Amino acid sequence: MRRLVPTILVLSLGVATAALGVHTLRARPTASGPARDEAITTVNDWVRDNIPAGSRLAFGSFLGYEMALTLSDDYQVSHARHGNVSSSVTAPDGIKRTGELPSDDWLSIDTAPRNINEFQAFRGGWLVRDLVKEGADYWIYSVGTDTSAQTVLAAATPEHGFEQVAHFDSPIQATGTKLETYIFKVDPGKVAFDPNVMYFSPEALDRMLDLLERDPAAARDVAARLEPQVVIVPASPEDGALMERLHRLAAG
Repeated sequence: MRRLVPTILVLSLGVATAALGVHTLRARPTASGPARDEAITTVNDWVRDNIPAGSRLAFGSFLGYEMALTLSDDYQVSHARHGNVSSSVTAPDGIKRTGELPSDDWLSIDTAPRNINEFQAFRGGWLVRDLVKEGADYWIYSVGTDTSAQTVLAAATPEHGFEQVAHFDSPIQATGTKLETYIFKVDPGKVAFDPNVMYFSPEALDRMLDLLERDPAAARDVAARLEPQVVIVPASPEDGALMERLHRLAAG
Protein backbone atom coordinates (compact mmCIF):
# COMPACT_ATOMS: atom_id res chain seq x y z
CA MET A 1 0.00 0.00 0.00
CA ARG A 2 2.85 2.42 0.78
CA ARG A 3 4.10 2.15 -2.78
CA LEU A 4 0.70 3.18 -4.13
CA VAL A 5 0.48 6.44 -2.21
CA PRO A 6 3.07 8.40 -4.22
CA THR A 7 1.51 7.14 -7.44
CA ILE A 8 -1.94 8.26 -6.35
CA LEU A 9 -0.58 11.64 -5.29
CA VAL A 10 1.18 12.14 -8.62
CA LEU A 11 -1.96 11.21 -10.54
CA SER A 12 -4.09 13.51 -8.41
CA LEU A 13 -1.68 16.40 -8.89
CA GLY A 14 -1.59 15.69 -12.63
CA VAL A 15 -5.36 15.75 -12.93
CA ALA A 16 -5.59 18.93 -10.86
CA THR A 17 -2.89 20.62 -12.92
CA ALA A 18 -4.58 19.62 -16.17
CA ALA A 19 -7.92 20.90 -14.91
CA LEU A 20 -6.31 24.18 -13.88
CA GLY A 21 -4.71 24.44 -17.30
CA VAL A 22 -8.03 23.94 -19.06
CA HIS A 23 -9.66 26.55 -16.84
CA THR A 24 -6.84 28.98 -17.56
CA LEU A 25 -7.23 28.50 -21.30
CA ARG A 26 -10.96 29.04 -21.13
CA ALA A 27 -10.65 32.11 -18.93
CA ARG A 28 -7.85 33.75 -20.92
CA PRO A 29 -8.97 37.30 -21.75
CA THR A 30 -9.18 38.55 -25.33
CA ALA A 31 -8.42 42.04 -26.62
CA SER A 32 -12.11 42.68 -27.24
CA GLY A 33 -13.25 41.25 -23.88
CA PRO A 34 -13.83 44.59 -22.11
CA ALA A 35 -15.61 45.99 -25.18
CA ARG A 36 -17.87 42.95 -25.35
CA ASP A 37 -18.73 43.27 -21.66
CA GLU A 38 -19.48 46.96 -22.15
CA ALA A 39 -21.70 46.25 -25.17
CA ILE A 40 -23.69 43.60 -23.30
CA THR A 41 -24.18 45.81 -20.26
CA THR A 42 -25.10 48.88 -22.31
CA VAL A 43 -27.72 47.01 -24.31
CA ASN A 44 -29.13 45.39 -21.18
CA ASP A 45 -29.55 48.75 -19.46
CA TRP A 46 -30.98 50.52 -22.51
CA VAL A 47 -33.50 47.79 -23.27
CA ARG A 48 -34.77 47.67 -19.70
CA ASP A 49 -35.13 51.46 -19.65
CA ASN A 50 -36.79 51.83 -23.05
CA ILE A 51 -38.57 48.64 -24.16
CA PRO A 52 -41.61 47.23 -22.33
CA ALA A 53 -41.09 43.87 -20.64
CA GLY A 54 -42.61 41.01 -22.62
CA SER A 55 -41.57 42.43 -25.99
CA ARG A 56 -39.87 40.08 -28.43
CA LEU A 57 -36.20 40.87 -29.10
CA ALA A 58 -34.39 39.26 -32.04
CA PHE A 59 -30.58 39.19 -31.97
CA GLY A 60 -27.93 38.78 -34.64
CA SER A 61 -25.12 36.23 -34.47
CA PHE A 62 -22.33 38.25 -32.83
CA LEU A 63 -22.99 38.65 -29.08
CA GLY A 64 -26.56 37.54 -29.69
CA TYR A 65 -26.55 34.70 -27.17
CA GLU A 66 -24.76 36.74 -24.51
CA MET A 67 -27.18 39.66 -24.83
CA ALA A 68 -30.24 37.44 -25.00
CA LEU A 69 -29.16 35.58 -21.85
CA THR A 70 -29.19 38.71 -19.71
CA LEU A 71 -32.66 39.70 -20.93
CA SER A 72 -34.48 36.40 -21.32
CA ASP A 73 -36.14 36.52 -17.89
CA ASP A 74 -38.22 39.59 -18.78
CA TYR A 75 -38.36 39.50 -22.60
CA GLN A 76 -39.10 37.01 -25.32
CA VAL A 77 -35.88 36.39 -27.23
CA SER A 78 -35.08 34.86 -30.62
CA HIS A 79 -32.44 35.20 -33.33
CA ALA A 80 -32.17 36.63 -36.83
CA ARG A 81 -28.73 35.51 -37.95
CA HIS A 82 -26.66 35.10 -41.09
CA GLY A 83 -25.82 31.71 -42.62
CA ASN A 84 -22.53 30.45 -43.99
CA VAL A 85 -22.74 29.82 -47.73
CA SER A 86 -20.52 29.09 -50.74
CA SER A 87 -20.47 30.19 -54.36
CA SER A 88 -21.96 28.14 -57.16
CA VAL A 89 -22.11 28.91 -60.87
CA THR A 90 -25.36 26.95 -61.12
CA ALA A 91 -27.23 28.80 -58.34
CA PRO A 92 -29.53 31.67 -59.37
CA ASP A 93 -27.51 34.36 -57.53
CA GLY A 94 -24.22 32.47 -57.54
CA ILE A 95 -24.75 31.52 -53.87
CA LYS A 96 -25.77 28.21 -52.33
CA ARG A 97 -26.54 27.08 -48.81
CA THR A 98 -25.90 23.43 -48.06
CA GLY A 99 -29.12 21.62 -47.25
CA GLU A 100 -31.39 24.26 -48.81
CA LEU A 101 -33.00 24.51 -52.23
CA PRO A 102 -31.54 27.13 -54.62
CA SER A 103 -32.94 30.61 -54.00
CA ASP A 104 -32.77 34.01 -55.66
CA ASP A 105 -33.45 36.32 -52.72
CA TRP A 106 -29.91 36.71 -51.36
CA LEU A 107 -29.66 40.08 -49.68
CA SER A 108 -26.15 40.63 -48.32
CA ILE A 109 -22.78 38.91 -48.66
CA ASP A 110 -19.71 39.21 -46.40
CA THR A 111 -16.60 37.06 -46.27
CA ALA A 112 -16.41 34.19 -43.77
CA PRO A 113 -13.16 34.40 -41.78
CA ARG A 114 -12.16 30.74 -41.48
CA ASN A 115 -12.64 29.42 -45.02
CA ILE A 116 -11.58 31.20 -48.21
CA ASN A 117 -14.42 29.53 -50.11
CA GLU A 118 -17.18 30.64 -47.72
CA PHE A 119 -19.30 33.71 -47.16
CA GLN A 120 -21.57 35.03 -44.41
CA ALA A 121 -24.90 35.83 -46.01
CA PHE A 122 -28.48 36.86 -45.42
CA ARG A 123 -31.52 36.03 -47.50
CA GLY A 124 -34.44 38.40 -47.51
CA GLY A 125 -36.66 35.40 -46.80
CA TRP A 126 -34.68 34.55 -43.67
CA LEU A 127 -35.26 38.02 -42.24
CA VAL A 128 -38.97 37.90 -43.04
CA ARG A 129 -39.14 34.50 -41.33
CA ASP A 130 -37.08 35.44 -38.29
CA LEU A 131 -38.46 38.93 -37.74
CA VAL A 132 -41.98 39.08 -39.15
CA LYS A 133 -43.22 35.52 -38.73
CA GLU A 134 -41.59 35.24 -35.31
CA GLY A 135 -43.22 38.52 -34.27
CA ALA A 136 -40.04 40.41 -33.35
CA ASP A 137 -40.61 43.92 -32.03
CA TYR A 138 -36.92 44.86 -32.13
CA TRP A 139 -33.79 43.59 -33.89
CA ILE A 140 -30.55 44.04 -31.94
CA TYR A 141 -27.51 43.63 -34.17
CA SER A 142 -23.83 43.89 -33.22
CA VAL A 143 -20.79 44.10 -35.52
CA GLY A 144 -17.10 44.80 -35.22
CA THR A 145 -15.32 41.45 -35.69
CA ASP A 146 -14.66 39.33 -38.78
CA THR A 147 -17.28 36.85 -37.53
CA SER A 148 -20.03 39.48 -37.70
CA ALA A 149 -21.76 40.13 -41.03
CA GLN A 150 -22.17 43.89 -41.21
CA THR A 151 -23.20 44.44 -44.85
CA VAL A 152 -26.84 43.59 -44.07
CA LEU A 153 -27.05 46.92 -42.24
CA ALA A 154 -27.33 48.58 -45.66
CA ALA A 155 -30.78 47.02 -45.94
CA ALA A 156 -31.89 47.94 -42.40
CA THR A 157 -33.62 51.17 -43.45
CA PRO A 158 -37.03 52.73 -42.80
CA GLU A 159 -38.07 51.82 -46.35
CA HIS A 160 -37.53 48.16 -45.44
CA GLY A 161 -39.33 48.38 -42.10
CA PHE A 162 -36.45 49.21 -39.73
CA GLU A 163 -36.38 52.31 -37.52
CA GLN A 164 -33.03 52.75 -35.80
CA VAL A 165 -33.76 53.70 -32.19
CA ALA A 166 -30.30 53.29 -30.65
CA HIS A 167 -26.63 52.87 -31.60
CA PHE A 168 -23.73 52.21 -29.25
CA ASP A 169 -19.95 52.16 -29.70
CA SER A 170 -17.72 50.00 -27.51
CA PRO A 171 -14.02 50.82 -28.18
CA ILE A 172 -11.42 48.04 -28.26
CA GLN A 173 -8.47 49.83 -26.71
CA ALA A 174 -5.84 47.29 -27.77
CA THR A 175 -6.61 47.58 -31.49
CA GLY A 176 -8.05 51.06 -31.87
CA THR A 177 -11.21 49.58 -33.40
CA LYS A 178 -14.69 49.30 -31.93
CA LEU A 179 -17.73 47.11 -31.58
CA GLU A 180 -21.03 48.63 -32.64
CA THR A 181 -24.55 47.66 -31.67
CA TYR A 182 -27.65 48.83 -33.53
CA ILE A 183 -31.19 48.52 -32.19
CA PHE A 184 -34.01 48.66 -34.73
CA LYS A 185 -37.73 48.82 -34.09
CA VAL A 186 -39.35 46.45 -36.60
CA ASP A 187 -42.44 47.44 -38.59
CA PRO A 188 -43.70 44.01 -39.71
CA GLY A 189 -45.99 45.47 -42.35
CA LYS A 190 -43.05 47.05 -44.17
CA VAL A 191 -40.34 44.38 -43.93
CA ALA A 192 -39.65 43.50 -47.58
CA PHE A 193 -36.60 43.53 -49.82
CA ASP A 194 -35.89 44.00 -53.51
CA PRO A 195 -34.85 40.56 -54.86
CA ASN A 196 -32.81 42.34 -57.54
CA VAL A 197 -30.43 44.04 -55.08
CA MET A 198 -27.51 42.25 -53.43
CA TYR A 199 -25.25 44.11 -51.02
CA PHE A 200 -21.64 42.92 -51.17
CA SER A 201 -18.74 44.01 -49.01
CA PRO A 202 -15.71 44.81 -51.23
CA GLU A 203 -13.87 41.82 -49.77
CA ALA A 204 -16.78 39.49 -50.46
CA LEU A 205 -17.11 40.57 -54.07
CA ASP A 206 -13.36 40.17 -54.56
CA ARG A 207 -13.56 36.65 -53.12
CA MET A 208 -16.57 35.82 -55.28
CA LEU A 209 -14.79 37.00 -58.40
CA ASP A 210 -11.67 35.01 -57.53
CA LEU A 211 -13.83 31.88 -57.38
CA LEU A 212 -15.80 32.61 -60.55
CA GLU A 213 -12.68 33.49 -62.54
CA ARG A 214 -11.40 29.95 -62.12
CA ASP A 215 -13.82 28.93 -64.89
CA PRO A 216 -14.90 32.05 -66.80
CA ALA A 217 -16.99 30.19 -69.36
CA ALA A 218 -19.06 28.42 -66.71
CA ALA A 219 -19.40 31.64 -64.70
CA ARG A 220 -20.58 33.87 -67.57
CA ASP A 221 -24.32 33.44 -67.01
CA VAL A 222 -24.24 33.92 -63.27
CA ALA A 223 -21.96 36.96 -63.66
CA ALA A 224 -24.47 38.45 -66.10
CA ARG A 225 -27.24 37.95 -63.55
CA LEU A 226 -25.17 39.43 -60.75
CA GLU A 227 -23.86 42.51 -62.54
CA PRO A 228 -27.05 44.64 -62.38
CA GLN A 229 -27.80 43.51 -58.81
CA VAL A 230 -24.51 44.20 -57.03
CA VAL A 231 -24.26 47.15 -54.64
CA ILE A 232 -20.88 47.44 -52.89
CA VAL A 233 -20.98 48.62 -49.27
CA PRO A 234 -19.14 50.36 -47.87
CA ALA A 235 -17.80 52.21 -50.88
CA SER A 236 -14.10 51.60 -51.52
CA PRO A 237 -11.42 52.77 -53.97
CA GLU A 238 -11.51 49.28 -55.50
CA ASP A 239 -15.18 49.43 -56.51
CA GLY A 240 -14.51 50.36 -60.14
CA ALA A 241 -11.96 47.60 -60.63
CA LEU A 242 -14.23 45.03 -58.98
CA MET A 243 -17.20 45.93 -61.16
CA GLU A 244 -14.98 45.84 -64.26
CA ARG A 245 -13.91 42.30 -63.41
CA LEU A 246 -17.56 41.32 -63.01
CA HIS A 247 -18.43 42.96 -66.33
CA ARG A 248 -15.65 41.09 -68.13
CA LEU A 249 -16.95 37.81 -66.77
CA ALA A 250 -20.51 38.66 -67.78
CA ALA A 251 -19.44 39.68 -71.28
CA GLY A 252 -17.63 36.38 -71.78
